[in-house]
Amino acid sequence: MRGDPPRWLDIAKPKGRLVRAPLLLVLQHHVITASTLIVAPLLPATGPGSLLAPVVVLGGTSYAADLLGLSAVPLSVLGEILGSALDQADAITDGLDAIFRGHPVGLPLL
Repeated sequence: MRGDPPRWLDIAKPKGRLVRAPLLLVLQHHVITASTLIVAPLLPATGPGSLLAPVVVLGGTSYAADLLGLSAVPLSVLGEILGSALDQADAITDGLDAIFRGHPVGLPLL
């Protein structure tokens, strides 16, 4: 889609065999520069999604962002940027808040 460095909530195709997921969701904000990037795998959605697996749509196909599967990968693992999940920023941030801060309290995690 573009040749720029990855930005927060970009959706990228992974390069090589290090990552098994078909797509990666960039979770690390683009103002934080490092040799690695925090990402979550995007897997084909099999249901409506959840707090810890919000649904992201790319090209008419639904993917679940596996937030519990987040990891740091070398920048070289990220291939072509295919789109963005900015339209799902609130759902993704809610899931990350639940993982790291236990917030929002009272919402079902799964």
